Amino acid sequence: MSNQDLFRALLSDTMDLMSGFVLPIPIPRELIRVLYEKMKKNPVNKYLNKDYDQLIAYYKQDEDKLLSLSFNNETEFLPQLVVIDNTTEPLDVDRFRIKFNSTVFELDEGLRSTTKPAFESFIKGVKYSNEENLRLIKVEKQDNGYIFHTQPVYYKTYLHTNLLVDYEPKNKSSIRSIAHPDGQLEPLEESLLANHIGFNVLVFTPQGELIIPVRSKDVSYAPLELSASISGAVAAYDVSDGRPLQEHVIIREGLEELGLLRNEVVEDSIQFLGLTRELLRGGKPELFLLWKLN
Repeated sequence: MSNQDLFRALLSDTMDLMSGFVLPIPIPRELIRVLYEKMKKNPVNKYLNKDYDQLIAYYKQDEDKLLSLSFNNETEFLPQLVVIDNTTEPLDVDRFRIKFNSTVFELDEGLRSTTKPAFESFIKGVKYSNEENLRLIKVEKQDNGYIFHTQPVYYKTYLHTNLLVDYEPKNKSSIRSIAHPDGQLEPLEESLLANHIGFNVLVFTPQGELIIPVRSKDVSYAPLELSASISGAVAAYDVSDGRPLQEHVIIREGLEELGLLRNEVVEDSIQFLGLTRELLRGGKPELFLLWKLN
């Protein structure tokens, strides 16, 4: 982002609707527009289709579930499908609980073999640790909240699937065409992909400033791009059956990434904004949360 872009963003009006989630703290609408345009130009990797307009057109049957970005009386649809919107009638974050099945998700051998050339090429430029992350199997709605059914999945499986969905081997179809032949996301419980849970936390200072870091150059996805204040994957070792969502995700990762002390977080400020499935990476689940510092 150029200095001129940033200057225009700071002078612009504010907006309270971002990506379909109503935020309690206003954000410069021009800043959102600039960030979004920058995001669309991110090269990501050659095995993902970065043309968001094409992605949205491909998943035409899910069009009514897409997130939207509104500014200057215009609406832009984003390649994120809304699973849970917790902003209109918000539930407390402790109403979202995790059910853990210890059986590790195994990658289909045919899929492993098909994607092997792309995988070996891709990992040459990527540093990664093959940890057990948390895979989302199913979202169960209950009268008083939601249960996220999960299981462990190795990070390597994510590299083999969600990050290679548009790889087309000679005379064979891409993972996206196989998994979503009719232009519609499959139910999570039927997915062939790793689908580990990502999380994105917007952190605001006491002065109302949003912390926006730059991602490392060594990460497997969107290196050197601007990101949410805290972002990452939920690790399987974070999980204990039935604990509230924030105990798994926010506290540990937030303290590590931003170097915060536990008492610097305003506990009652933690809000769960929603859950989406990101079309770019084949329907990968993403959590969105918000919290404030004291």
